Amino acid sequence: MDFIVTDVEISTFGTGSTIQTNFNLEWTPPGGKTTGFGWTVLNNGTTVEYQFTNGIVLLAGSTPTPVFGSSVNFAYVRGYLAP
Repeated sequence: MDFIVTDVEISTFGTGSTIQTNFNLEWTPPGGKTTGFGWTVLNNGTTVEYQFTNGIVLLAGSTPTPVFGSSVNFAYVRGYLAP
């Protein structure tokens, strides 16, 4: 089954900084090459949420890899499975 990403929520450790940090979601589909998306957020201690109406499709058998910037506290990747 494919995994459809519907939203990404990112929180940072910062306290009012204007410095940016990144969160990337990369994946390698079976027999394919690594692809991914990245989001840049301010390191100001708030939580930012990105929603995707059509979703981001990770094909069945893909190997997802989260890549956290130095100031990312946590990141949630939410979605659903689809045939």
